[in-house]
Amino acid sequence: MPPSRPPRAPRAPLSASRALLQLTSAALAASALTLAACEDDDPKTTPPAAGTAAGADAGTAAGTDAGTTAGADAGAEPPPVCEPAPTDYPGATWGACVSDGGRYELAGASTPSSAARTAAFERIADLLWRNPALTAESFVQAELIYAEPEGLQSRVARRYDSHVAAPDGANCTLPEAPARWPEYCVGPAAIDPLLGAAFAAGNQGQDLAANAERVRAGLLWFLYVSVYKEANTCATKAADCDSSWAYDNAGKQRDEAPLALGAWVQAASPEAYDALFTAHLAVRCWRDLDSAETATNMELMGNAVAQLDRALDGGYARGLRAELSALAGLTGAEAAARRAGLKVLGLAFTRAQVAAAPSTDAAAWAAAWEGLGAAEGAALSAQLEAAFPCP
Repeated sequence: MPPSRPPRAPRAPLSASRALLQLTSAALAASALTLAACEDDDPKTTPPAAGTAAGADAGTAAGTDAGTTAGADAGAEPPPVCEPAPTDYPGATWGACVSDGGRYELAGASTPSSAARTAAFERIADLLWRNPALTAESFVQAELIYAEPEGLQSRVARRYDSHVAAPDGANCTLPEAPARWPEYCVGPAAIDPLLGAAFAAGNQGQDLAANAERVRAGLLWFLYVSVYKEANTCATKAADCDSSWAYDNAGKQRDEAPLALGAWVQAASPEAYDALFTAHLAVRCWRDLDSAETATNMELMGNAVAQLDRALDGGYARGLRAELSALAGLTGAEAAARRAGLKVLGLAFTRAQVAAAPSTDAAAWAAAWEGLGAAEGAALSAQLEAAFPCP
């Protein structure tokens, strides 16, 4: 069995994280405004408190890969081998369930619509960041895909982050949501404006490669937030477990090639993607064993959602580290474009980084992503490896 990770220390309380969330939101909002200056089935749902708290407070990973070279200097302590948390699926604390065959079995009646939204990421990719003949018209066509009815924008524009405690009365579909609840309503407050500004600038032929990278990063950010959100709302709508899985990989089984976020994680670390897929099985197993219309086993939910949260953060961290490594080999306009996307991806991960490594200086972290030269890239990669050493 491949090594997995033990629990990390508990997350910092969300109230203590408000300043860094505001810092991140402000930095990304500033990016969207800068771009804008260059140009002439998911209603509001609050996850059950027990599920949210369990996902936020449950332990996260510590330890390092068995084969890591960190600390290999003479006299250094050998790194611990990654072990599964006692509550991880599969394990002794779990009863027999639908996930035990190793395939993801749908909780709903049909493939979730989130699979089509995730697949749309690949259609946009072919038009933008994978397009060697990128033009302004490419952005026009890509934005049409983004704005399809019941497509990506319809969900980005109202997405909230379940890692953040829901403020009283918060409703991310309201016009005032971005101003009133910017940390919680991350979709309308930060992701949709960022994407809208990048599409608008690209439509006018401005900084095409960099804006393509911003679109890629913004969509990955949305998928990352959505995987966790849907796992939480699965407590009141079992089919949302399927949506969580499909927002990750477009509804692919472990032995199939994932799309979008899952492909990004797998390319960086097959082990991290494997851990993420297993975590989806954990979420589905919980909802099979706790199959009432509204879930009642909050302890089991907490274990499943925490396993998913750890795997999601671990995979995202591996993706960031792979991108930083690739950036080191780029120069000129290609490097500048990649930095534009990496800035978005890195700032979007501020909450997770600080939760995993509370000693992280959030302001310095943000400044490093803003500057992102060779020295900053090396330092950020080291911080990510220390905070998320196991897949």
